[in-house]
Amino acid sequence: MKKLIILSFSALVAFSNLACKSEELQDFITSSTKKVSSARIDVGNPHNTNTSGQYATIWYDKYIIQNNIWGSNPAWQNTWSAAGTGWWAYGVSSGHVNGTGGIKSFPSAVRGWVYGQWSNNSGLPRQVSGLNGCNFSWNTETATTGRWNQILDIYFCYDNNPGGNKNKISCNILLQTNQSSNYYWNGWNQNNANQTVEYHTIGGVEYTVVITQDQEYSTGRKYPWINFHRKYGTNSMSNYDLKPLFDFCRNRGWIKTTDYLISIQNGWEIVDGNNGNSKLKSNALSHNIW
Repeated sequence: MKKLIILSFSALVAFSNLACKSEELQDFITSSTKKVSSARIDVGNPHNTNTSGQYATIWYDKYIIQNNIWGSNPAWQNTWSAAGTGWWAYGVSSGHVNGTGGIKSFPSAVRGWVYGQWSNNSGLPRQVSGLNGCNFSWNTETATTGRWNQILDIYFCYDNNPGGNKNKISCNILLQTNQSSNYYWNGWNQNNANQTVEYHTIGGVEYTVVITQDQEYSTGRKYPWINFHRKYGTNSMSNYDLKPLFDFCRNRGWIKTTDYLISIQNGWEIVDGNNGNSKLKSNALSHNIW
């Protein structure tokens, strides 16, 4: 189901400014040398920066933009962020090839927690019992080449400050908003025999819901990992309401009222970057948490 988006005059100006700068920005990204940068880049407004460091981050406003190359047999990847008066964009180009067929990276903008760090003024953590609403707006441009999966990776935790690993996660929700035509529908966990698949309409949106209740990390501790795949992919989301998904998980017992929402990560799982021809871009991103 496609959604009608009505832009204010200021938003139209912002997008107009962004369009005018897009050619200059792409030339900047293409010509940049692929060298490992420092682990953290702090930027203000305006800014125009990029990084190819494996786990390097760009810090801007309420977000941490992470390059996050973590899979097997990756190639180069360049994540960038640019902002001016009234607009902010981020995106990625990569040279990953199919290799083993698995995901190579998850370049993304993080609001809240990521491995012991917190983005500035994120409004998180927020305990579920006091979480009244959580909306987001996201306008993206996705590639016609390569293999990618456009998602929100959302974490709940039984501790309001889980530290530097995932060992205190209580539930992981993955919301898939779009994917390339040749991306396997169920992600990197597609062959897990312990999954169940259900079909639901939640908040007026049709989803395939993939449920894995024994996700685990090095400690062996298990927790539910719930994947919501939109029936109809989209790159335009305005005031997209996450609360019905959270309530669905809470009603099933996967999230408790004592848990904390700690992290929302908007980005792309990349399998194949088509030797740099696959470019993924966010023109606008915002979250409203109350």
